[in-house]
Amino acid sequence: MELKVMTYNIAGGRDYNITPKAMYSPQAVIDVIKGEGPILCGLNEVDCGLPRSNCDDLAHVIGQGVGFEDFFAKAVHWHPGDYGNGLVSKYHILRKEVIPIEDPLDRREKNYYEPRCVLKAVVDFPGMPTDVYVTHFGLPRSEQTSALATLLNILKDETNPVILMGDLNIKPNDPYIGALKSILHDTFDECENQSDYSYPSDLKTIPCSDPNGVKIDYIFVNDAFKVKNSYVKHVKASDHCPYIATLEY
Repeated sequence: MELKVMTYNIAGGRDYNITPKAMYSPQAVIDVIKGEGPILCGLNEVDCGLPRSNCDDLAHVIGQGVGFEDFFAKAVHWHPGDYGNGLVSKYHILRKEVIPIEDPLDRREKNYYEPRCVLKAVVDFPGMPTDVYVTHFGLPRSEQTSALATLLNILKDETNPVILMGDLNIKPNDPYIGALKSILHDTFDECENQSDYSYPSDLKTIPCSDPNGVKIDYIFVNDAFKVKNSYVKHVKASDHCPYIATLEY
């Protein structure tokens, strides 16, 4: 059976097709997801109850728009609402869990710090319930180190089918990606364009350290899945592009 899965940093539902300043318009993300047709989509930078996004439960708004179940995993409370990761799924979500990532003690890097988490959902794929993880690494190396340690600790005893996805804020040649590839398969290995990028969605207007863009959004799987193909969809409904993989089991 084939499954198409997507990971998407949605920038709090801000539509970057709107110029000169992106504005809250979650319909843009809904349209992209419906257009690509995945059976599930992991979401990063998801608002819930925040005034900047109409106080919406954004994962629920997107889930309803696509016609999927939804799950929001709070990473941080920003009064009066929350912010974190999300998942929308065509198939029933059997179990839900939010796993906090420990804040690093060393915060000397000149980068923005915020609490992080791992969303875990058991999704009832036909004949094969699967553990789905969605996370968003920080920019400081100390945050990335803590996030990687959390994931490796979670995954070391996994015996179920696994899909891990999210914005990891690190490039494919980073040793932390190598650490994940020591236990999981990086679906990007099956991407025809190995120089493709997932950030920014608009090289002309969104600042990036690399003028050619960077690949920082990922989908990993374990041996339960065969990766048929993967690709980046270049659209501007967010400051990131969605990354999609077709799997077979």
